[in-house]
Amino acid sequence: MEEKYKVHFFYIIGILLAIIIGLISVEWAKIPYLVEYITFALTLSSLLLAILAIVYSMISNNTFSGLIEKLNSSAEYLQESSRKVSTGYDMILEKFQEIPSSINDVRESVYTTHDLLKKATEESFKNTATEKESGSEEKKPLTESLLETTTIRGLETIFLLNQSYLRKKPFSWDDLNKFEDFKSSIGYMQGYTFALRGLGIIDQEVSDDGEILTVSIDEYISNNIDRIARQRIEEEAMDFEMEVIGLNSQKEADNERLQEAAAEWANSLRVIEDYFRHGLKQGNNKG
Repeated sequence: MEEKYKVHFFYIIGILLAIIIGLISVEWAKIPYLVEYITFALTLSSLLLAILAIVYSMISNNTFSGLIEKLNSSAEYLQESSRKVSTGYDMILEKFQEIPSSINDVRESVYTTHDLLKKATEESFKNTATEKESGSEEKKPLTESLLETTTIRGLETIFLLNQSYLRKKPFSWDDLNKFEDFKSSIGYMQGYTFALRGLGIIDQEVSDDGEILTVSIDEYISNNIDRIARQRIEEEAMDFEMEVIGLNSQKEADNERLQEAAAEWANSLRVIEDYFRHGLKQGNNKG
């Protein structure tokens, strides 16, 4: 039904339009110069449309030019990016090609190092065996020289390590760093301990929580460190204190201040002893 109505609607509209056009034609035919008016109007309309077309074409050209420039810029950017990617790929490929030779170099270096370490270990074992056969007297001059020439802080470090060995008790650098006597020298003492281990004078075990136990120490040093440390402290306390306060002669030094300096050195040994006897709290109170 709806399709029939649509067909009839178009027919009716068409007939009505034809009647209207016929009536207008009969009526307007009486108007003089109507054709000239229509012709003029059409000409003017064409002129306006031409102008609009020209303006629109100019705007379109400018927009199109901008799009072309953007496309050119994008193309150049893509070209540059492609060149960089290609260069990077070549560099990566070159590096990958170098990897096998580098691995071979490392392998050769490892083998060389292994051979050198093996030779050094064998020579070390030979030297150790020779030293053991020759007895401990050959070591004695070295250990005697160490105790006689080392610094006061070095003697304190050896005294600390010997206390750990004699008492079979571990210590912690973090604990010692809490004492005023060692705060300024804890780094020196650690380095000194490392040097003693390198020389084979001591051997240590370190637990998972950082506690250190001296498991062996040179016999001569262990037997004499207490006496020599206290003797050296008494002898060198005055010279050390005069260097700190910048005095040029012993006569100008304040005897009471020098006695305090010697007491500070001796107190460090007492702090170490109390630390191993009573632990961190007691040692800190007495230090």
